[in-house]
This record gives sequence, structure tokens and C-alpha cells, in this order.
Amino acid sequence: MKHTSNIIRIPVCFLVCFLLCIFVTSTNAFAGPLLKGKSFPDILLPSLSGGGNVEYLGVKTGNNFNLTDIKSEVIIVQIFSMYCPNCQKEAPNVNRLLSLIEENQFLKGKIKLIGIGAGNSQFEVEYFAKNYNVKFPLFSDKDYEIHTKVGKVWTPHFYVIKKTAIGGLIIAVSVSGSINNPQLFLENSVRALKLKK
Repeated sequence: MKHTSNIIRIPVCFLVCFLLCIFVTSTNAFAGPLLKGKSFPDILLPSLSGGGNVEYLGVKTGNNFNLTDIKSEVIIVQIFSMYCPNCQKEAPNVNRLLSLIEENQFLKGKIKLIGIGAGNSQFEVEYFAKNYNVKFPLFSDKDYEIHTKVGKVWTPHFYVIKKTAIGGLIIAVSVSGSINNPQLFLENSVRALKLKK
């Protein structure tokens, strides 16, 4: 009887160790979002070949560029994935957010919106844009380099970032999951940004 209990105890120990390894790995995999008031990394984005996205962002064609090169006071960065069902559901909200910004004479030009496809190839990013009628620039982050720099967040995640007078980037809003009401999200963001007319 004693021998049998030892046999049972050994697999249980292995199972506990295995589960602990999974827990440690999963908690390390997601560092957590960068917080409001903290600096945001001036991430490098791949060059754009031309067209509306270049004009919208106000950057030069043919060169990689940084967030600080974008011609606006504020940048809203959506971290998404083509394979994320919540990102797919969120697409109409984000499209509406863009429309609200572009239709507002005070905000148009001051706030620009981009998306970063975590783990997505250029093909996957373009497929997402076409399939969900996305009208703002989406960038591939196939190797999760940008995703790692911004906290290995779950998707979708939204950062509202304001440029500083000395060329830095400060997070005004950091939201995981759906923005729910685009109008309310924009109003709260403008309030947090303290934008002046």
C-alpha cells in the first residue's frame, strides 16, 4: 500500500511542476501595458511607398520613420492582430473613431491614428485593412519587436500619445480591450490630453 502511494505521488509532483512552469512562462510573456504618464518608445516604422497614408501621416516616402516624425500633436496607436476576434469586432469602432477625428475641425491634423499588427506579416495587415475597410495606416510587426517595446499587451490595446516640447512621447491614455463608445473615448482622450484651441 505504501509503495502504491509513492507511485501516485511522483506523477502528481511532476504535474505540479509542469503547471508552475506554464504559469511562470505565461506571466512573463505579458509584461503588461505601459501606464498613463509614462514615456512611450519612439518606435521605428517601415517606409510607406506613397499614396494617402504618406499624406495622412506627413512623412517622406521611401524611408523608415519614427512616431515623432508623424505630423501631429497626438498619435493614437492601436495594437491589434488579424487573428484576434476582439480586434475584428472592434474594427467598426476604430473606423468610427477616425471619422470623428477627421470630421472635427479642431482635432483634424492634431490627432493621427495608426495600427500595429502584432505578429502579422505585411500580407496579413493588408488583408485586415481590406477586409475591415480600415482607412488609416497599419504596420506589420511580424517579429513582435514593437509589441515587446510597448509592454507585450493583449490585443486590442490603445495608446493615446502626446508629443512633448523636447521631442519625447508621453502616454495620456492606455486602454485594453474595446473602446466601446468611440465618441466618449475621444472626448475622454481630448480631456486627458488637455488640447488647446
